[in-house]
Amino acid sequence: RRSEKGGGPKPKMYGRLTPAEAIRRREEREAEERERVEREAAGMSPEQRAAREEAAKEERRARIIAEHQALLKKEEEARREQQERDAKEAEERAIRDAEAAKLREEEEKLKAEARARFEEEAAVKAAAREAE
Repeated sequence: RRSEKGGGPKPKMYGRLTPAEAIRRREEREAEERERVEREAAGMSPEQRAAREEAAKEERRARIIAEHQALLKKEEEARREQQERDAKEAEERAIRDAEAAKLREEEEKLKAEARARFEEEAAVKAAAREAE
């Protein structure tokens, strides 16, 4: 229990950002990028400044698209791995079920043989009693 150990975040959370933190960090990066572009644009003509701003927008758009594609790729990979694990588990379950069915079948066969032997012995005993 975490409360008995002093609390704190779960170990798996150390490497991850919450969605709010990720958004805040992206906004900070974009603000720094805008400041850098503005400092560089201070000595430029309006046309050069507009071209620079457009290039910065395109860079930002491309970065967001790349982040989104990386996330989609990661999710697809996780989904594929889960499907592989599920398929492997289903295969193992089918093998276990087949083995269990085979054992039940053998058990039923042995029971039937024992029952047949018992009935045969009972019939022999009954015939012997009647012969007396």
